[in-house]
Amino acid sequence: MSWLYLVRHGQAGTRIDYDTLSELGVDQARRLGKHLRTQTLELTRIISGGLKRQQETARVVETIFRAAEAPIPAIEIDAAWNEFDLEAVYGEVAPQLAADDPEFREHLAQMELVLDDPAHPVHRKWTAGDIAVIRAWMDGRYPVRSTESWIEFQGRIGGAFEKLISQGGRGNVMIFTSATPVGIAMSRVLGLEPRDAMRLAGALLNSSVSTVRHRPGDLSLFSFNTVGHLPDPRHHTFR
Repeated sequence: MSWLYLVRHGQAGTRIDYDTLSELGVDQARRLGKHLRTQTLELTRIISGGLKRQQETARVVETIFRAAEAPIPAIEIDAAWNEFDLEAVYGEVAPQLAADDPEFREHLAQMELVLDDPAHPVHRKWTAGDIAVIRAWMDGRYPVRSTESWIEFQGRIGGAFEKLISQGGRGNVMIFTSATPVGIAMSRVLGLEPRDAMRLAGALLNSSVSTVRHRPGDLSLFSFNTVGHLPDPRHHTFR
């Protein structure tokens, strides 16, 4: 039997500098590291996606372990666990959607007016416009050339997950990744449709841990979206 621990990165930056950890995101990662250090995990591998916010979360946890002289494997970087490129999806889909949908066009114009204000709430929530863009991308309504299609993206994450499962006898693995990759992995464990991954991803808190137990021929969801290291609800964030 082995265990897979899928960790969502800490809170990211603003929309104009998203691929980094915010001050709160660093604190969430630090609290996670202190919590994990007290557990008997017996990790044999740590994998991080290639994005900066994923690697920063992993490095903060690693630093906590090493400061306490606790055993921790070296971090392996695997870009197969990257989140989809929302900026690229927006860049391609939003103009096409705006040309077809006056309501979305107005929403996009209003959002662009406040992007330069880092304190504006738009940086910390999913808007109706975000959902419209992502749904259009998932439905393949418009061509995308500079980034992955939804089918290509879920195939990449599914392949990374299946690779881990095929190596399941090699010990316990922790993966630092993002919300949608965790959602896709969990949907496969639960036997759900690929689109259900977005519902799972939407529930994931920053720095949360979801755990899968792996036995030969069997995968079981053991925990989902746990944040025992964040007892203060003010530290619970989704973006």
